[in-house]
Order: sequence, then C-alpha cells, then structure tokens
Amino acid sequence: MKPVLVTVESIQRNENGEEITLELVSEGKFYAKDRAQYIVYEESEITGMAGVTTVIKIPEDGTVC
Repeated sequence: MKPVLVTVESIQRNENGEEITLELVSEGKFYAKDRAQYIVYEESEITGMAGVTTVIKIPEDGTVC
C-alpha cells in the first residue's frame, strides 16, 4: 500500500436550493489488486461518519464503483 492524500469535494443543495461546497482532506492508502485500483481512507468527525472506512474501487475499465 502506498500512502496518499485524498481530497473529496462535494456540492450539496439545501432546502432553499443554495449550494454548499464541502471539502475533506484525509490521509489514505492506494493499492492495486486483481486488475483494479483501490483508495482507502477514514472518514472524519466533520462528515458525521467518524470511524467509518471508505473504499473507492476503480476497475480496469476506469469506472468508479
């Protein structure tokens, strides 16, 4: 596993249609296995999901699961 810095940016809309942009920066890991690539990182308290591990799988064809 290779250490990486993961940046996730999301845009949400509230009930009034106003956009709220959130950005999470976290240390994570990158690795390749069985013809796919993986990014793994821990969610933070800011997301409201502290203690949750997120795994992003990128298959050989490049579509994100």
